[in-house]
Amino acid sequence: MQGIFLPERGCFRVTCITDSGPVSRLMSPGDYASFICAAYGDATGDFEAMPIVEPTPTEFLRGRFDTGIGSGCVAYRLPPGNYPLLFGRDDTKMKHYMVHFPTTIWQIRVIQHKVTGIDVFVVFDEPINDNTMLFRLPLPNCYDDGKICLGANHWTMNKLSDFHEIVGRFFSAPHNVDLFNPGEYGCTVLQLLKKLEKEGITTATAKPVGTFQDCKNRKLLPAFC
Repeated sequence: MQGIFLPERGCFRVTCITDSGPVSRLMSPGDYASFICAAYGDATGDFEAMPIVEPTPTEFLRGRFDTGIGSGCVAYRLPPGNYPLLFGRDDTKMKHYMVHFPTTIWQIRVIQHKVTGIDVFVVFDEPINDNTMLFRLPLPNCYDDGKICLGANHWTMNKLSDFHEIVGRFFSAPHNVDLFNPGEYGCTVLQLLKKLEKEGITTATAKPVGTFQDCKNRKLLPAFC
């Protein structure tokens, strides 16, 4: 079974190999969680009954992407909403959390069709201007400057619309504790994730990176420079 989160639709597209061949369905986050949390990688269920979720508005902020050479840097605004987070190693049962995200700015850097970097910044105050404070996600796979650890994931981007799929892959991929610093949050990673599920991402948990102008000066926002 393979599941990819579609942020513009608010659901997962799940493909499962059945006795009749591959079956693909759109699945709500709750339904998806019940599938994979029971037995990761060996889930079964009634795909025919999965609902279709209508798309929600999305907005590209800036894009410089050369489809000929497959290189560039694109920024994208994901509206506030409840999005899934998965935690655990591939050989263990996944823990599933639904967390409310405020507005996030996603920046994807691509060289010769290969995704070389993903940055995610949280925004609490809009509209965005040079004085708007940007925060990093309070997640165990996020660096201090907003960069996301890609780990062993090798993602590609061939056209601008692939941005949606890459954002979806982030929500579909399990997180681990590789970058987690319990001293920074004063709790374990599971306690943090439970707190995020209950309270959402707030200024109490997200860590400031700098103002929009400061991040541009520090070359953290190449899509806007």
